[in-house]
Amino acid sequence: MALERYTPENPNALTLEDLAAYVERELQRVSNAFVQAEEEADELHVPPARPQNGGRYLADGTDWNPGEGRGWYWYDSVLEAFFPLGHHSGEQTGRASLSILGGLTGIPSFNAVPGDLIERKILTSAATSIEFTGLDIVVDRSYRLEVDFVNDTGGSSLLSVYLAPNSGTVDTTDTNYYKTGFVISAGVSTPFTTNDSFVGNILANEAGRISATFNVSYDGTDYRPVIHSTITRNTGSNVEFQDQTITKTVDIDNITKIRLVTAVANVFAAGTQARLYYN
Repeated sequence: MALERYTPENPNALTLEDLAAYVERELQRVSNAFVQAEEEADELHVPPARPQNGGRYLADGTDWNPGEGRGWYWYDSVLEAFFPLGHHSGEQTGRASLSILGGLTGIPSFNAVPGDLIERKILTSAATSIEFTGLDIVVDRSYRLEVDFVNDTGGSSLLSVYLAPNSGTVDTTDTNYYKTGFVISAGVSTPFTTNDSFVGNILANEAGRISATFNVSYDGTDYRPVIHSTITRNTGSNVEFQDQTITKTVDIDNITKIRLVTAVANVFAAGTQARLYYN
């Protein structure tokens, strides 16, 4: 059975004390409604054959698990998916919490809250690359990456960003990426278009920040990744800013890994920090 809609009573509150008492009563009514509905509801072991838009259904969590175990789920007829109502038991997945009826893919996860941290990496020793794995941009739709880097070597280095599709193999061939953007240095803006995946150039003995967003567009079959990144550097004599957009030369089926690589070994010094967020 579907959960009945809760309807609040008229407050008729003339004082703050009356209002506080009203709120307490209504919260108790909401709690009682959930308890009563769950006691009276038929626990479903299979998805309902003809779910109604906005309908609320109690999944058993074993035979039918829409994503977060036993509990209440509501149905969205546009997305053809069940979403957790918030009253459930069991472990959360930390990613997609969806049960797809019509084969629709690429729906944002309710657990993928924009701004939530996915993973933080802090280097305790120098490294040439930083990699994030276990990703699924088809579900999560967008990521934001921030890297506060330190380069205490005596040499500069190009910095590249590489992606892996569902196969898990990171594509490190620079000519498989397109890039366009501009650099502002000493008040002069210089545009560029190249066939590579270089995010920028990290100068010798400098510190700075890289910010990048990773998105995908869907053409009905495959996905085209779009990376928008910026890098701010202190060159010693001025502050340099670079902005670019990078994409793949061919569509891919997902982004499951993101790897940042410097052309010179160990340019990422100890203390470099990388943070990946849902965007």
